[in-house]
Amino acid sequence: MLAYLTEQEKEISILRFGLELTFKEISAVTQIPESTVKYQLTRAIEKLQSVYGHSEGSELL
Repeated sequence: MLAYLTEQEKEISILRFGLELTFKEISAVTQIPESTVKYQLTRAIEKLQSVYGHSEGSELL
């Protein structure tokens, strides 16, 4: 599933969903601005939804 994502998108996704870190915490760990973290995660979710489909009413964020 993560094969469709860039290394940065994978890292952010794992930190957010695997370790349940906040955007602020992810920003501190990765040294990436919080706005970029949010953008990258949104882009990763959109990629996965386009590949695997999106159920109406299900939210990943």
